[in-house]
Amino acid sequence: MNTFNRTCLVAMSGGVDSSVAALMMLNKGFYVIGITFRLWQFNKNPPFMDDAVQNAKKICNKLGIQHIDVDVSEVFKNEVVNDFYHEYAHGRTPNPCILCNPKIKWKFLIEIADKMNINHVITGHYAGIEYFNDNNYFLRTGVDASRDQSYFLYRLTQDDLKRTIFPLGNLTKDEVHKLAQEHSLPINSALESREICFVNSKDFQVFMSKYASSSILPGKLYDSSGNLLNMHKGIAFYTIGQREGLGGGYKQPMYVLKINAIENSIIIGSKSELFSKNFIVENIAMNKIESEFFATVKVRYRHPGACAKITINPEIAIVEFQKAQEAIAPGQSAVFYDNNRVIGGGIIKQVLE
Repeated sequence: MNTFNRTCLVAMSGGVDSSVAALMMLNKGFYVIGITFRLWQFNKNPPFMDDAVQNAKKICNKLGIQHIDVDVSEVFKNEVVNDFYHEYAHGRTPNPCILCNPKIKWKFLIEIADKMNINHVITGHYAGIEYFNDNNYFLRTGVDASRDQSYFLYRLTQDDLKRTIFPLGNLTKDEVHKLAQEHSLPINSALESREICFVNSKDFQVFMSKYASSSILPGKLYDSSGNLLNMHKGIAFYTIGQREGLGGGYKQPMYVLKINAIENSIIIGSKSELFSKNFIVENIAMNKIESEFFATVKVRYRHPGACAKITINPEIAIVEFQKAQEAIAPGQSAVFYDNNRVIGGGIIKQVLE
């Protein structure tokens, strides 16, 4: 057996998806090693996710495979957590998973795989990879549209993709649960339902008060005509399109339209005012060389996507939707698709009038 080609390193979270991914690689005849990263976590002692490590160890023992864990909490804090509260302090809505995947997960997966003379790295994401004869790899959507995670992975490089296998890309969540049940693997929904892995929702205000205190100061709520309507409790608690927490007494439902971090103010308005066609994207990651093209664009994870023209400049892209879309939020990612193939994306910088 060629050890380099038939050994794989599986990122194990302790949840059902990564557990089934490891099981599937075992069933394909691979020698499987599980790895869990100790990520920084707020208000914990020790300050990393030890529960994930212990759950992953139990899964690996059940599967009869080796397990290792690596403390990357300091790098995670510097690269992902710091960016998260910095973005909120500037009135933007970040997505930490999009940053974590290339800067933490794949960075360390591949570094450690190289040290161990392992070719393949595996995760439990619902996505796929296509290879073309010109030595080009494309990320594609998973077959389960309700679970597809390609949106979070668009910043992976060619070097990342050529080393990666997504065993769950052709499965539905129900099929994954069925496999887990057939092999007596635990299904721990608590490990899958956390939107932000490093801070619990009940600790969010304390977290922001420690790291970005300006973002939790009360401020003024205006309508789009500049009329003072109410007070907000801090810009960190709001995102574009939000309806809750805006006070009452309005003649119609009101939504967050804009967040002004410099003035510590929020502009709210009617649902019709939430829709925009044009915006600027920065920090572009592309797998397409044309300077102008049409694509389906998603502006958040659960956005269904809509047709838009994309014009690439040296450092930014201009996105023009054919039909106005709701709640385009600076800080979120815009991801570009050609049918089920990911061709690029970037961070939403500014919505144009």
